[in-house]
This record gives sequence, C-alpha cells and structure tokens, in this order.
Amino acid sequence: MTRRYGRHGRKMNGGRTYAAPPDGRAALLRLLDQFHASYLIYREGHWTVKGKGYYGNHLLLERVYSETEKEIDDLAEMIVGSFGPGIIGSRDDSSSRWAEDFRNPVDPMRGALKAARVVRASIDDSYRSLKESGEMTTGWDDLLMSLAQEKDKHLYLLQQATAE
Repeated sequence: MTRRYGRHGRKMNGGRTYAAPPDGRAALLRLLDQFHASYLIYREGHWTVKGKGYYGNHLLLERVYSETEKEIDDLAEMIVGSFGPGIIGSRDDSSSRWAEDFRNPVDPMRGALKAARVVRASIDDSYRSLKESGEMTTGWDDLLMSLAQEKDKHLYLLQQATAE
C-alpha cells in the first residue's frame, strides 16, 4: 500500500486528510542544515562586523562560530550513528537557503541573533519530533538538551551585544 501525502504533509485517503506522522529524522536533518547555515552567518559576521564595539563583537562571533562548529560535528555524528551514513547523503542541504534567510549585510550581529533564534526553536522542534515518532533515546535527549543549553548561551550573548 502506497502512502500519499498532500502538499501540507497530510495523508490523502478518499477525500479525508490525516496529519503526516512525525518524522524525527527529517527534523534532525533540517536542524543540521540550520546549524550549518548559522555557522556560515557567524563566520561571515566575524569577518564583516564593524562600528562601535567592533572588536568585542568580532571576538564574540568567533567564539560562537567555533562552538557551533563543534556542535555541528556532534549532531552529524549522532545522526550517522543513529540512522546510518547514507542519511547524510540523502539530505538536500538547504544550508545556503537558510543562510540567505539569516543574512543581514547592514548589521551582521542582528543576522547572527536571528540565526541563533531559528536554530534554538528548531532544537525544540527536533526534540518534539523525536519524542512523537518514538525515536527518542537517552543519547538524543542528552545531545539535544546540551545543544539547547549552548544555544541559550549564544542567544544571551548576542542579545546583550545587540541590546535586544
């Protein structure tokens, strides 16, 4: 039996629609792409930040992109360990699209803050999706909680730097 889903992720069946089952794997791949895009924004901001507080913001963005690089590695390794190496190659890598959504050429700090907010929300979405799909393990719980804690730190620092 073939399952068919409409454009809004709802199963089509004789005129009735049903919500598509939660997919923890898709949420994790989206999270990985968003982490990668945020890394690109933090790194680019590190290179291009200017104005009052330039040097402090330059160093802050270096800290954030360095920590994010490690988080990306931890997340990707856990995805591969849980679902096999083929899953990474199966993704459509929408990092550049996400990066365009985050980029703020006038104020790189605001772009970095936007990226951190989106990634933080996506961590919660991934957590929820894994729980609902029954794919949550102690390891995933631990990793996603530690990623959330680090991203909360980044959000605090970026909010302080942008006075938001």
